[in-house]
Amino acid sequence: MTTIAPTTIEPTTEEPTTEEPTTEEIITEPKAEVAYESSLEKEKSNNNFLTYDNEEQQNTNEYVLNTNTKKVHKASCSEVKKIASKNYATISNLEDAYAQGYKPCKKCNP
Repeated sequence: MTTIAPTTIEPTTEEPTTEEPTTEEIITEPKAEVAYESSLEKEKSNNNFLTYDNEEQQNTNEYVLNTNTKKVHKASCSEVKKIASKNYATISNLEDAYAQGYKPCKKCNP
């Protein structure tokens, strides 16, 4: 029978060969800020009543009135998104709009 003498392993004072960065050494870059807004965010910031991309609005058979400029628009007209909510109204009959003094929009010409 062979007896193995116990050995003691002493800790070494050598530096590890692969160094991991310490907390102080880790530098993170700040995230870039997004410089654009979605059309809905722009719409909200302009306090506009409707969004041009609203399919329900575009598929309506009503016409949109700008009560400030006295212009009548097709619901799909790009000018509709510029109408402030306080100046926004709709009407189903184009002749009624003309009878009330509204003029057709030069862009969409309803």
